[in-house]
Amino acid sequence: MVNNNLDDLVLFTENPGCVIIDVRSESEFELDHIPGSINFPVLNDDERKEVGTIYKKNPFTAKQLGARLISSNISKILQKIEDLIEEKSINPSKVEFKIYCWRGGMRSRSLFIVMEMIGYKVSLIKGGYKEYRKGIINYLSEFQSENLLVIHGLSGSGKTEILEILEKEHF
Repeated sequence: MVNNNLDDLVLFTENPGCVIIDVRSESEFELDHIPGSINFPVLNDDERKEVGTIYKKNPFTAKQLGARLISSNISKILQKIEDLIEEKSINPSKVEFKIYCWRGGMRSRSLFIVMEMIGYKVSLIKGGYKEYRKGIINYLSEFQSENLLVIHGLSGSGKTEILEILEKEHF
């Protein structure tokens, strides 16, 4: 299953029974990620660099190495997922997962296939983080700034009261 609706993704992040998994490397995640997502890299920074370097010379050999590394790492990720489910006290059959990598390709699909075979409710974010970012940029470029109201002031100046009035008036 593939999902690519930005509004659905925003609602998804607000649901405690939903988990977004970013399978990109630690440094990619640190640079930027979908808010609320957790980082379970299928390849760490060094592994990703090694596979990428080999890929330039021999894509087949790089894919073999990537598959071996990812297979080993998925085992550890599955344990982290079990720990997360237990920590959040979520029924494993009820939790929903969305997975993404940079472009929605091999890294995210690798974990997706295994989780789907286990029976988790899981989907891919189509196009990965790159497509999500593009969607955010498009949304912001179409944003209607005339509906934007900036409220600022010192503590105790009445900002909260103004917000409460605006909320009552459905602004």
